[in-house]
Amino acid sequence: MLRVLLRVESPPIRQIVVTNPSQSSTNSGNLSNSEQFSDISSSVIGSSSSPLTTEVSSATASTDLSDLAVTISNNLQNAPLFVEPPLSSLDLAHWTPPGLVQMLLEYLHVSWSMPWWGAIVASTLVARILLLPVLIKTQRNTINFSNYMPGLQFLQAKFGEARKTGNSMEASRYAVEISEYMKKHNISPFKTALLPLMQAPVFLSFFLGLRAMAKAPVESMQWGGLSWTVDLTVPDPYYILPILSCSTLYIVLKIGAESGVKLENMQLSRYVLQALPVVALPFCIHFPSAVLYYWVTTNFCTLAIVSVLKIKPIRKFLDLPTQKPIDTKYVLPKKGFVGGVKEAIEDQRVLAAISDRRRMDEIRFRKAGTGPVPRTYSYDPTKARPANAAAAASQHSVSAQERKT
Repeated sequence: MLRVLLRVESPPIRQIVVTNPSQSSTNSGNLSNSEQFSDISSSVIGSSSSPLTTEVSSATASTDLSDLAVTISNNLQNAPLFVEPPLSSLDLAHWTPPGLVQMLLEYLHVSWSMPWWGAIVASTLVARILLLPVLIKTQRNTINFSNYMPGLQFLQAKFGEARKTGNSMEASRYAVEISEYMKKHNISPFKTALLPLMQAPVFLSFFLGLRAMAKAPVESMQWGGLSWTVDLTVPDPYYILPILSCSTLYIVLKIGAESGVKLENMQLSRYVLQALPVVALPFCIHFPSAVLYYWVTTNFCTLAIVSVLKIKPIRKFLDLPTQKPIDTKYVLPKKGFVGGVKEAIEDQRVLAAISDRRRMDEIRFRKAGTGPVPRTYSYDPTKARPANAAAAASQHSVSAQERKT
């Protein structure tokens, strides 16, 4: 697909001022073609500063306009053509996920005459709409998981305590209870991870596709942006798009937009996800503006979709459950970030010691069953004891009794 643009440079238009009416025909004959036109301004019709200056007659003006039209027509015919090459000629638009994204962007840009920023926004909207059923299903599963998570965490804590004390019977019993609890309430960690598993390839495809187009570069993307980001192949010089991207990402994670569960209801995940936008900001400032256009658009789309899904009639129509308050008997004491990390390290140390002790017991048991019988006696019990050995043994027992008395 080729996109042809015309670059036309119209000749400058100059004003003709006649200082002597009798010499107007002579002077006009000596002027070049480019000097026969006048600027389109108020000075053409208005009076000149010199009293000898006269207005150009209507007949002369009409002749000049006709000559101007002929000149512009000739320039259009001789104007250089800017032929926008297809992305395939730039080693882009292959039959890969990033290449399919590039094909979609090229189709919107060429066939629909969209600027590149409009093609990026439109393709992002299409991707979010296609992922909408997955988003709804993930919210349904995640809210159900969150409602029964306190009971599951309570059983997991008991299971961890049993393992730390080395009580294998109690640990086995709690493991069975955890399995039955998850089956009873239809809890599946895989279902809650369905949206991230499907959205990650889409995000990577857009990211890699847009970055490759910016690095090529696609020449028309250098003037295909908006306002201060006209050139989509370079990073935002004012850091507005990176800050906006990370800010909207923080809001999405804070309110649990895609999962339907607020971040405050999680423990370690809360600290990790809240730090993610801050960690990502130094990298975002080096991304091309085209990539950030996609990121900002998808974040705003997520916030808009979640705002619609919060409407009660819509939630009822889509069969989205409501989040229940946490039962007080399942509330675990909050240890904070540092306390949680220390507890996790201590748990790992205890579990490692238990695992080492269990492994050594298994090695000793296996060795006892296959190796020679260890000698725990001073004579061979399968043979008759010699007389001197029996006498020595009796004397040894008598002396031992005397020492006791």
